Amino acid sequence: MKERLTNLRTKYVIKIKFGVLFLLLFVFFCCSKTEQPGTIRQYPNRELDRYSQIIIDTFAQDHLVKAVPFVTYLILDKEEDTFYERVYLFAMIDDIDSSLQEISSFAYPFSLTFDKEGNLVRVYYHQGNIIGLYNNFSDVAISQLVHLDIDLVIERADKMKATNLWNAESYYGGE
Repeated sequence: MKERLTNLRTKYVIKIKFGVLFLLLFVFFCCSKTEQPGTIRQYPNRELDRYSQIIIDTFAQDHLVKAVPFVTYLILDKEEDTFYERVYLFAMIDDIDSSLQEISSFAYPFSLTFDKEGNLVRVYYHQGNIIGLYNNFSDVAISQLVHLDIDLVIERADKMKATNLWNAESYYGGE
């Protein structure tokens, strides 16, 4: 009887350990961050500002890019503390080919963290996890992201798309 209780206890301990391990792995993968890739993608005859280059590199790392990605962003907020500067952006990324056809389009809020020397430390972009939004964005940025005026949201998106299309026309027309 004592041996049977010991065996049962051992089985439960093993199940609990596997359960905790599974839970930790689940949390780790669900809460993982997108980090800046080591290589910078360059496109001929194209100069990009620093934020655009970071957004495109991060986007290209996680999505299949079939043509040239164009990005327009809106700065939502900036924060600075003793060690870091954080920039919160909302970016519209359009993958547009030479016939000016949109292959894909994505809109994400981005959080970029730089150290005091200006080196990029971390890139995070929000893909639907509400906890990630509240953990990685300032209150000011969140208030602008969840703006309830749908007309303003549509107007901003239309302007961003139009800017990306204009940039694509300039890029492909200049080749």
